Amino acid sequence: MEPPAKPLLPGPMPLTSAFCARDRQDNCREMALRVHCLDSGWGTPTASQLRRLLGLQCAVGQVVAGDCGEVEVYESPNWTANVTLKLERSPKDSFMHIVLKWCDQYQNGSNNGAAAGKSGPPEWWLASEELEEFCDPYSTQIATEHKDVPVNAFALGCFLGYNTFVAHFDSTYTMPPPPSPLSSAKSSSSHSGKSMSVKRGKKGRGAKSSCPSDGTSSSAKTACPNSELTSPEGFKVTQCNAHFEHCSNGLYLYFVDVRKRSSTRFRLLVRYSTICRIILRKTSPTCTIVYLQLLHPPLLYKVCAGNSATSQCNREGDYLPQFDLSDTTPWDRAVEFGEGPFKCGADVLGRSRVMRLTLSGPRHWAPLCNLILRTRKNAQVFYAPVRELQGRELKAVARPSVQDFGVMYALLSVWSESFQVTDELAMDAQSCRETLLELAAHAEECPRDLEEALFEIYFSLSQGKVFWFRSALEHLYFRYRAHRQRIDVFTGSVIAQELPSHMVKVRKVILTPTRRVYMPPQLVCKSRLLQHCDPDYALRIVVRDDDCKLISFSLGACKDDFLSAVIKPPLSSGLKIGGRRFMFLGCSTSQLRNHGI
Repeated sequence: MEPPAKPLLPGPMPLTSAFCARDRQDNCREMALRVHCLDSGWGTPTASQLRRLLGLQCAVGQVVAGDCGEVEVYESPNWTANVTLKLERSPKDSFMHIVLKWCDQYQNGSNNGAAAGKSGPPEWWLASEELEEFCDPYSTQIATEHKDVPVNAFALGCFLGYNTFVAHFDSTYTMPPPPSPLSSAKSSSSHSGKSMSVKRGKKGRGAKSSCPSDGTSSSAKTACPNSELTSPEGFKVTQCNAHFEHCSNGLYLYFVDVRKRSSTRFRLLVRYSTICRIILRKTSPTCTIVYLQLLHPPLLYKVCAGNSATSQCNREGDYLPQFDLSDTTPWDRAVEFGEGPFKCGADVLGRSRVMRLTLSGPRHWAPLCNLILRTRKNAQVFYAPVRELQGRELKAVARPSVQDFGVMYALLSVWSESFQVTDELAMDAQSCRETLLELAAHAEECPRDLEEALFEIYFSLSQGKVFWFRSALEHLYFRYRAHRQRIDVFTGSVIAQELPSHMVKVRKVILTPTRRVYMPPQLVCKSRLLQHCDPDYALRIVVRDDDCKLISFSLGACKDDFLSAVIKPPLSSGLKIGGRRFMFLGCSTSQLRNHGI
């Protein structure tokens, strides 16, 4: 009996077959693209618009309604346009031309939309998946880290829609120095003295400054980009560089806060897990502006004075060079840096959901490629033209005051989560007035429906979704209003659901170093305390760091001093919310283990 024949094993693949697919892709003269469009008056791109924009023959295929879960767009109409480009060169050689043209569109207002009265770039995103498939732009050597990557500038703020970034702190802006009384007296004494002082200014420090020398930037409200001058009231940020620690999924941004009498080194920590979206804006082949959209604000640290693990952090202005940093350098948590009107305070740090990095030079693309490859499961990548605004130029929008405590609490949850809602209202004064009037009317008509709608908007903000506040508020309010009219009380939301007899709803506040997170009511079991008091007047407090992790593991070297200065005061004096003041009453051992009361 003959033994059974062995199954044939696959032979080695010929080299020509192995690279056949790649060869066809490199020699391909057509490439598919996907464009995400947000409803903002522009509509979807047409073939003629893309042909003028990219300088390539193209055809716009099927335009489908966007999936809200795909690009995380909430309560705002959006579409996806499938585009086919006819290339003159290979996709790899055409990649830089496509993204540069795309990111440079409508920057100078020379477009049909500007002529029609539309300001700013259209709300279009160019998806990265098709570019990655055809052009392979992120093929680079996988590294465990990239150290000392130069950063030209960084900013903290928020995104409005797809293509508008509002910066509430920008490292390129510092305060211009005030005129010295001595120099003013000398300049007014004689005409020759005045001319000599101007000449010295041109040769000296004035030559280094990029501020205009005609006196237009002398007011305190005018910023001086990239200024090398310091003032007693102001400060400047220097020595910016990034450390991409891919092995531990962390991005460290180092910089020095230079003041009159001190120079302190800081660092911002962004964990890769908090990045939900990456927007890239290519300005040249060797320069990229990166917008990292975050779920949690970055963590700020400063070098402890004394520069040793056993020193006490009780001195200021102890400068430590970058090359002296090591794994044993003690860092202490901080909540602010800078001074004057351009200071980055705790409010700016806690409510900023976007970090902008300006990278340039031949070494900047490899760290970005590794960052994109490490975060591709959680963060989508898009190319977009972005217009930038300064938050201090917008008029502040005060939170509306209402009588109902539930609505007031829900408004606090939306206002304190990020700058997105307040910046949107500040962009249009007429729309702001109408929105505030609608809020007051809804609070009088049915406060519970308004409270439910505001908590839905809070969840959208915390998840990094893109929406317009006014349209989302109107849509959600009338949806809950109609649902309540049909089913009376229980709408199934966080505040209107049928509860078992042993459960109650208690509001919860997360106390972090930079902000307070006003959470919707949480379900808790009845305790002896809650059996004898109204749950509506109870409040649970949980202490966390800004990334919602236990604060005891991320405070750094001087945690006791930090807790006493930042966390202890609100717990000791109580929390005032609306017209109520919540004071400490008691806690259980399980709550203490969870850093809560």
